[in-house]
Amino acid sequence: IPFERLPVALQKAYKAWEQADEVYRQACEVYQQVYNVYQQADKARQEADEVYKRADEVYKQAAEVFRQAAVARQEADKPWQQAEKAWQEAYMVWQQALIDVWPELDKLHAELFPDCPWDGKTIFGNLEVK
Repeated sequence: IPFERLPVALQKAYKAWEQADEVYRQACEVYQQVYNVYQQADKARQEADEVYKRADEVYKQAAEVFRQAAVARQEADKPWQQAEKAWQEAYMVWQQALIDVWPELDKLHAELFPDCPWDGKTIFGNLEVK
């Protein structure tokens, strides 16, 4: 069904979801970058812990890097959580809009595809599947 033929409510809900999806995607990318730094810092902390008895200063430096990365990770998590919440809400609105206009979509489908064998369950009619 062409997008412009869909009900306006469904179009608006979908566009809102698309916008939320873009923000969510960007937040995921930022979060992933910071999380990668966090993982690297955690690995450095673990390696420093292994050589602690011989290199206490190396351990302290890596622990500081880890602490900073953890703070950055926590900060990156906030917008990601907000974006995910907005994405979920927009998705639910879109899904509800789809449910609300389903009868209208069925009519539009019948109008645009009058020869379609879809009976609401299958396109194969009385064909028995074994």
